Amino acid sequence: MSSPSKGCGDLDTVVLRHKSGASAEIYLHGATLCSYKTNDGREHIFVSPGAIFDGKKAIRGGVPVVFPQFGQPDTAMPQHGFARSSLWTLLSVSDSAEASVAVLELSTSESTREKWPGSFMLRFEARLTAANLTMMLSVKNTMDAPFSFNALLHTYLKIPDVGRVSIRGLKGGQYIDKVAEGATKDENQEQVVLPSFTDRVYIGGEDGARIVTVHSDLAEDQPLYELTNEARIAGNSQPCDIVVWNPFEAASPGDLPPPAFKNFVCVEPGLVARFWDLPAQATAELTQTILPRSALQSGQGGLDVVVLRHSSGASAEIYLLGATLCSYKTPDGREHIFVSPGAIFDGKKAIRGGVPVVFPQFGQPDKAMAQHGFARSSVWNVKHMSDSNLASTVTLSLSDSIASREKWPHAFALELEVCLTATNLQMMLRITNTGDLPFKFQALLHTYLKVPDVGQAAVRRLEGLSYIDKVAGGQVKVEKEHQVVLPSFTDRVYVGVQPEPKIVTLHGDHAAKPALFEMTNASIVAGEAKPCDIVVWNPYEEASPGDLPPPAFRNFVCVEPGLVSDFSELPAKASAELSQKITAL
Repeated sequence: MSSPSKGCGDLDTVVLRHKSGASAEIYLHGATLCSYKTNDGREHIFVSPGAIFDGKKAIRGGVPVVFPQFGQPDTAMPQHGFARSSLWTLLSVSDSAEASVAVLELSTSESTREKWPGSFMLRFEARLTAANLTMMLSVKNTMDAPFSFNALLHTYLKIPDVGRVSIRGLKGGQYIDKVAEGATKDENQEQVVLPSFTDRVYIGGEDGARIVTVHSDLAEDQPLYELTNEARIAGNSQPCDIVVWNPFEAASPGDLPPPAFKNFVCVEPGLVARFWDLPAQATAELTQTILPRSALQSGQGGLDVVVLRHSSGASAEIYLLGATLCSYKTPDGREHIFVSPGAIFDGKKAIRGGVPVVFPQFGQPDKAMAQHGFARSSVWNVKHMSDSNLASTVTLSLSDSIASREKWPHAFALELEVCLTATNLQMMLRITNTGDLPFKFQALLHTYLKVPDVGQAAVRRLEGLSYIDKVAGGQVKVEKEHQVVLPSFTDRVYVGVQPEPKIVTLHGDHAAKPALFEMTNASIVAGEAKPCDIVVWNPYEEASPGDLPPPAFRNFVCVEPGLVSDFSELPAKASAELSQKITAL
């Protein structure tokens, strides 16, 4: 079993690290879970900047364990009981491919009997997977007589702004409004908003799992979190209460200095609307699973980024600047997309690395327009975002504007759809001519794939194709080798021949058979399948731009589907599509 680590105030903690890159940290003081990060490094649990880690006072924030009372009906006992301020014992820590698990325990002692006469055994289990975190609190009555109790997981969820948040899945029930002196009210709204001090106990209705979603914006259908809450007593499912709480400044305690209240909302599963009887030797259980969903968040440089999170644990990040995909991680936590350590996230310059969108030109045939066009340095909009068991998907859009028409005189609409599944990532760029006249264009997905060493890498399945060797002044050559190696600066446009999708593999070692990636590339223009060009590029040191400091070039190969060997004509009101599916092997 792993030994405890040291956290704030030199208190003992247990740190779970799943192989996907997800992590969680639980303090033995109070069995308080104080951190849960998904494999993109984002924190989902709020801890007050004023939290006191002295081993005596309950930690403000995280997920405190409330037992045996909720609030302070027994004024001789601490508010919310003693479990959250007691020192628990670490029973076990285990790791498997599926989950990392920690189990903590607290049992009756002289100290607890001074506060409450019952005999009990509490266990808190945190189960961390690639996709979610599940917490289970079990309460066992170790006496020969029943006792009455409350229990709750006091979960502080991290959010951008409590004034904009909404909670859904509570309509139709009743709640105890503690701000209104305990009045019982009906919830008639689809979404619960928190414009001011809010303290409500939503009374459990039907037995079974209760799913609640937390949304970062009133107008946003896509949730930040999906919470599954359950309660059981003596093996039987019970209605699970849900507490919704934020004190705002009006009721913020001393260890929650304003404006810290703005960045959390508490959504807490419990057995707290009344006291419950637990028979002798019986056990009660409370469970909450936190599933972070795909969402628009703040990324590097404060830029807006869509984070896709699939239920398998796979993730992807797409910046609205340039619709640039900058991360793709499979459920095992491996990163497959390269971004330069010198990339500039200033909202103006195209991001170096990821998958920039090249449109309406490749290179710079029009010297008055930026190299590779303007799409990769424009700010796109989120058109649609969704999660399902099959896929997590986002569609970003960009249309012509005064700024774009200063560079290129045509009316257009671009959409980039990114579809993330457990096994692959698919990107599809759709170009629509919204004008009344045809236009000519080039387009490409400039995919930077992460490799251990470009000098050992090889691209296969290009044999027999003609290619434009841009390093050799644009000479047209024929690929005679079964694999393309990159021993030096390489910049080639392999000209598509067949209209069928073109499958290409990228190998980390040119002497090895297994591939790192398989890419399926396809293009359609005005409803007709077209041959898809493939660009293979690495600048080495001699052609590395300023935001690609050597030796960064060693860790990527660009394998890029495009319509770039010539300009394509798109009729008025017609669309073209360019797609690439990346399967990491």
